[in-house]
Amino acid sequence: MNREAPGRPSEALLDLLIRPARWGTLFLLLILVFKNAWVCDDAFISFRSIDNWINGFGLTWNIDERVQVFTHALWVFFLAPIMALSKEAFVTVMLVSLCLTAIAAILIGWKWAPDPALGALALLTLALSQTFVDYSTSGLENPLLHLLLVLFVLVIRKKSQGFMGSLQPVLLFSMVVLVRPDAVLLVFPALVWRFRNASERNLLGIASGLSPLLLWELFSLFYYAAPFPNTALAKLATGLDSISLIRQGTWYFLDTVVHDPLTAAVLVAGIGVGILRREGPSRVLTGGIVLYLGWVLHIGGDFMAGRFFSAPFMLAVLVVVSGTSQSGAGRRRFMALCTLVVVALGLSSPRSPLLTGFDHGLDPSKTAMWHGITDERSRYYPVSSMVHSIRSGTYLPQHEWASLGLELRSLAQGRVVVLQNVGFSGYFAGPGVHIIDSFALTDPFLARLPVSDRSSWRIGHYSRDLPPGYRESLEVDENRILNPRLAVMYRAVRSATHGKLSSWRRLNAIWKLNTGKFGDAIRQQQEYAEEIGVGMREMNLGRPGEAIDSFRNAAVIDRYRAEPWFLLSRALLAKGDFEGASHAIEQALDKDPSRLEIRLDEVRIQAAVLSRRMGPPTIGGFRPALDRKPRLVEVHLAAGARLMENARWADAEMVLRAALSPELEIGRFRQVPGISAARLYRQVLHDTVHQNLATILGRKGTHRDSTR
Repeated sequence: MNREAPGRPSEALLDLLIRPARWGTLFLLLILVFKNAWVCDDAFISFRSIDNWINGFGLTWNIDERVQVFTHALWVFFLAPIMALSKEAFVTVMLVSLCLTAIAAILIGWKWAPDPALGALALLTLALSQTFVDYSTSGLENPLLHLLLVLFVLVIRKKSQGFMGSLQPVLLFSMVVLVRPDAVLLVFPALVWRFRNASERNLLGIASGLSPLLLWELFSLFYYAAPFPNTALAKLATGLDSISLIRQGTWYFLDTVVHDPLTAAVLVAGIGVGILRREGPSRVLTGGIVLYLGWVLHIGGDFMAGRFFSAPFMLAVLVVVSGTSQSGAGRRRFMALCTLVVVALGLSSPRSPLLTGFDHGLDPSKTAMWHGITDERSRYYPVSSMVHSIRSGTYLPQHEWASLGLELRSLAQGRVVVLQNVGFSGYFAGPGVHIIDSFALTDPFLARLPVSDRSSWRIGHYSRDLPPGYRESLEVDENRILNPRLAVMYRAVRSATHGKLSSWRRLNAIWKLNTGKFGDAIRQQQEYAEEIGVGMREMNLGRPGEAIDSFRNAAVIDRYRAEPWFLLSRALLAKGDFEGASHAIEQALDKDPSRLEIRLDEVRIQAAVLSRRMGPPTIGGFRPALDRKPRLVEVHLAAGARLMENARWADAEMVLRAALSPELEIGRFRQVPGISAARLYRQVLHDTVHQNLATILGRKGTHRDSTR
């Protein structure tokens, strides 16, 4: 059958319908991006550095140390002048992201797609992808990365020559790497292909294109004492085994398959089309997608559902569009089928950007964590989105972490505080508060230490225990770390991140930090973490006897930490060795008397020891403990809890009510400067007493109902 000649009425009518469809899908995409626009907590980690820079404190996070807390250097440089003019970050970053997404979409629909029909299909696919829409805002670097990738593939498709022919692709390559270092895997195969097929290679153009990347690496090494971001160190130098990370990465892929099937299907289709095609950049772009996905699998993915898939997904859309070459009636049927599949898959997603409304994220049952992975937009949308800000007229994140930051700004100036989730809180706390990030994203010393507990970790949230003396070292600006090996490493880190830029001592410290001179200290901490991890696994399996040796070994490896003694006390208590548990908890208290968890465990162990010594629990039996000097709330709580365990309800109520007396004292407790730790500890104790009293009163009510 002959193809229809151009200009027939049916073709003209179809063309009239398709051209408006391309504009319609563009507007649909932009409307969905605007409706779903949000900003996450992690984005404000970079915004704090931008804010410090704008206000004259340098490109720092804590203003007394130079640390690169952002992976996306180019995103920071791009936003800084805009935020300097707008004087705020929250709305600015959403509007900037929307503009970048609009430019990228126009380039895809009008420059990359060979005709309006394919342009409309490409834009519709982007609009119905939860991953692409979610990370077209979020405050992270994704929208700038999307635009640079589109520009890169447009440039490598051209066969330009001379200086500009070499400069343009290499410069865009450098910009992609500066906005997301691991995106080098997406573009490097295509760059190699581009120059292998070029008729000439201009070395000056190549050198000029690479110069921004090389200059930034040199600057980073000199200014930040490392050629790579601190965030990379915190997330990659964890000491976790590859098998565990690959397993977690598999869950990350499956999460997208289940919750965003359109994105998963397009990635598969893009890889398939790229493999089948033998010409153009499609095959090498596919190679980049495969390399990048392999890297994502290797590192365990991320805790943000879909975040690492938005860029390869967009490239897969480009590959599929460029590989669609059918013509005539068969082509129209194929396009109609593709459109139906895209719509069906897009609307089948439980988190479809088209179907989620303004109440998205308000139902906690729909935002549950799955293997450490969450729909981050649903978590932040009710409190940190464009729509809810317009509705409330408050253009700030309405999140408890932002409120905490504002509280720290007013109450903790000049203090050192320890926090997790330091985005909102760090930004709103302002430059006057030094924040220790226990996840180590912003901490150059903790980032070099392995994960503390390898038996229970969440992807992207790798907690480190603070070495004894670390906080005090920052508070008084003097090295007070107790572990000698860590003290030497801390001295080098402090010199490199805090010292005079051009001093010989600082340059020597940078050399040592980047050439493995502190391997012994790091290996010691890895051995310590391994013993703690083995012990925790045994405890989780209900085998405290097997955990005891591991905790004892950890206490020997690093004798300055309280954690192994604390865990040992729990293992010994579970085995019924009350005296051993009592000795272990005392050792833990000697090393860290300020830790609430240790203090509360001391109460529990005291109760067990007293119970064993005194036989059946009675008021009279506990009287010697209750009359000890000083009269402690903890002992009253322990006595009451033990009496409850033995159904001595009236006696337990009497003891617990006495625990609420303001005349009672709490146990020994070191005050932490700037924080009323003793008051917080007393509140924890009293809350526990009230909970136990509520249990007793509830039992009384149940008993009365049953006797009526």
